[in-house]
Amino acid sequence: MASAPTSRKQGFVGADRGSSLYESGELTDFTIECGKHSMRVHKAVLGAQSEHFRVLCGQKFKEGCEGKVVLKSTEDDDADEACDDPEAIKLMVNFLYYEDYKAEQILTKFHYTQTLRMTGSGSSTQYKVIKSKAKPGIFRNLRGRPKALPTVFGPPRPSDGNMVVHARVFAVATKYSIPALQTLACSKFAAAVAVNWDHPHFAEATHIVYNTTVGSVRQLRDIVCDTIRDHKDLLDVPVIESVIKANKDFSHELLRLAYELPATAKEGSGEGDTEDEDMEDRELLSMVGGVSESDSDSN
Repeated sequence: MASAPTSRKQGFVGADRGSSLYESGELTDFTIECGKHSMRVHKAVLGAQSEHFRVLCGQKFKEGCEGKVVLKSTEDDDADEACDDPEAIKLMVNFLYYEDYKAEQILTKFHYTQTLRMTGSGSSTQYKVIKSKAKPGIFRNLRGRPKALPTVFGPPRPSDGNMVVHARVFAVATKYSIPALQTLACSKFAAAVAVNWDHPHFAEATHIVYNTTVGSVRQLRDIVCDTIRDHKDLLDVPVIESVIKANKDFSHELLRLAYELPATAKEGSGEGDTEDEDMEDRELLSMVGGVSESDSDSN
């Protein structure tokens, strides 16, 4: 069984009893399989903290009757963005028993070549991103693509603060309706990004955030947008540019922020709100030369 986090909080059945119950596998009545991981768990523990699993573990579904669910993994040959990361699922299960999770320190899959460029006003340091030989994952269409020198502010670090892991844990917490895990993963992600925003893995984390959650789930999206707003030099990094161009939601949100508007238009609850939202969108388009007032009136 997976080991418990070093720092244990009062879990669903108590830290001490929870650890012995989970690690011994006693009285388990359900199995979660994802990729290489197969975890024996308790329906009561799942159902008490996840509305998704509470319903799934009931007698109305095949999984509940058979006592087993197989989650489609990002390691599968036909994997797509909707699949679950096996390590994130493992950490999710840890959280359900200990109200915490501890991600292993993952060393960067990027290698650095330092070049020092002297300028008239001082010096700047840039690092060349070399394509990783590691097995490509969810970010395989973007990792290592740029041949130019993306700007990285500060010396290379061996870890990204696990921002990628926390983004993936947040994704499964959202998907399987575990609000407490969402909150924890969000706080860990925010702390990692605050320190490691200039790490090459920030691009991968951003890609995950915008491809594993819907627009109404704002927690991690707001952190990403605020980070780029506060560190505009990130827009000059080719791999960041690739992520922005590949996701229209991300592009639109950054455009709104550039004009000092909220990242997303206010959700309307009535006809008046909808009209205000439409007017706000027309105003934004006119700012960037998309439409004129006469064009919008004629429509």
